[in-house]
Parts: sequence; C-alpha cells; structure tokens
Amino acid sequence: MKKLRWIQSKTNISQNTIIKKIKDYPYTEKIGEGFVLQKTRNGEIHGSFIEKIEFSETMITPTNTTYTQKYLTYYTSNFIWLTEEQCIRLSMPGKRTSYFLNRLCETCNFNLLVDDINLSPILWLENLEKTSGIVYSVNQVQLEGIALEPNLIGDIKLKGNEDIRGKISMFIKNANYYPKKITAKTMIDNKLTSISLYANGMAELSDTFNDEFQIQLFKSLKHVTKWPIP
Repeated sequence: MKKLRWIQSKTNISQNTIIKKIKDYPYTEKIGEGFVLQKTRNGEIHGSFIEKIEFSETMITPTNTTYTQKYLTYYTSNFIWLTEEQCIRLSMPGKRTSYFLNRLCETCNFNLLVDDINLSPILWLENLEKTSGIVYSVNQVQLEGIALEPNLIGDIKLKGNEDIRGKISMFIKNANYYPKKITAKTMIDNKLTSISLYANGMAELSDTFNDEFQIQLFKSLKHVTKWPIP
C-alpha cells in the first residue's frame, strides 16, 4: 500500500533559493539530522529529511541486576515540494511529520507557512469519480462529531458489502457530522483495488494505482479545498 499526504504551503522565496537553503542543511551522522536533495525540476523539489534518534532503556533482570540497552533508529520523511502548486506531498508520512515541517520552516528562515488540509473525504471521492470516470463502491465510512442531541455527540463507523454512502442518513438522520475517513473499492485492470481517503488530505492506495492517478487524486483534492492558503 502507498500512503500519501498533501499539505498546503505558502512562501514568497524562489525555488532556487529554497534549493540552496536545503543544500545548506545536509544530513550528516555527526549532526544526526538534515536533508538529502534527490532531484529538482521546474516546480518540483524531491528530497528527504532524515533524523537519527538514539535512546537507552534501563531494565532489571530476574536476579535484580540492572543493565542499559541502547537503541539507534532513523526516521525518514520523503517529500515532493510542488512549489508552483503551493503544496508539499509526503510519501509514507509518519509520526515525525510535524518535526520535519518545523525544520523545513526553520531552514527557510520561517518564510514558509504550512497548513493542514481539512476536507470531506466523501466529496473528495465524488470529485475523483467525475474527473477519472471510475466508479467506486464505498464500503466503510468513519464519522465523528455526530450531533445527536444538544449535549450528545458521538462517533460511528459504518461497514457494508455495497456502497453505503446513500445510507448514512438512515443512521444519523438530520444530525450534523464530520466524515473522517472512507474506504472504497473499484476494479482496475481486472483487479479489485482499494483506496482510503482521510479528512486531513491523506490517501492510502493499492499499488495498482499509477502516478497518473495520483495526479488526478491531487487535482480532485484541490477542487474541494480552499486553495491556496489565503
């Protein structure tokens, strides 16, 4: 499975200046963090941010003696900065995303504004269906913030064997709700494939989906989001 996440960005510095600043902060083992610039082209900066994290843990043996175990791990944040689209695309984003974005802002002398995307994954999928011509069957929906009563808010996860988008109102009636995640399936090249879309602009894709599809996915995301950052 591929995991992608789009984050809005805004800066008034040029792409060449951004590239120079990233090159000025390369990864080294001594520093333990930094950037690796992979390639650049007009409107795109491909790179990674690497962190070396060392920590230790003290444990007690059955004989009541203590020993310290040292650990070493690396976190890598792979990104494509789409400078003309005012967007950063993360590949396989993890729990260190916020730290990477903070370091990127510092590298740009804080002349960079980043903002999480907030959208309806249901609308995202519907626009994707229109632009790609592919029909999906939504078999899982995760809803949050359902206002059942003035002082009663709940979350719900719906699952089914068929497309359940039209049945959401049967469960929540006229209550307001916030769709957090949906999972849908379709046939690609005679193979059943799945895709999950999240409200924060993240998508989990089967390996069947190619690069052209990822471009369509991004265009659909922009269509249902306030873009760019004001």
